[in-house]
Amino acid sequence: GQGGSSVKQGKKRERRANNQLSRLALSALETGAGPPTEKLKVRKAMVVVATWRDRLRLLAVKRCLQGGVLVHLAASRTLQLLFGIDADLAADTKDADQSQAAEDKRIAQFRSAEREKEREKKMSKSRREKGAMMEQEDLLEVC
Repeated sequence: GQGGSSVKQGKKRERRANNQLSRLALSALETGAGPPTEKLKVRKAMVVVATWRDRLRLLAVKRCLQGGVLVHLAASRTLQLLFGIDADLAADTKDADQSQAAEDKRIAQFRSAEREKEREKKMSKSRREKGAMMEQEDLLEVC
């Protein structure tokens, strides 16, 4: 069925990645060159994958995560340590700024609602007092 084909495609993809890595390694051994350098930009940090060890680590992480590697590199302190990424540069300051702005907005709305509630209480009290005074005046006029 459909499930079998996706497993088959996954295995095929994995075989292709392994074959590509094998070809790269064989080529490097023949020429004496290192692995092809790969650069990844993780927010403000740049990760340079230049050694076979880092290349294998990156391939393993990609295989495990099956996508979203950059998001995980930005969010996971473990992966940042593994690849030598500066956590401050990888931090998403935009999200932090947005959540702080949202929090400030909620606080301002809460304070505004509190002020409005106090104003409504005073108005209600004033209306009650005014109504009571008018009733007393009406009673006095009747007498």
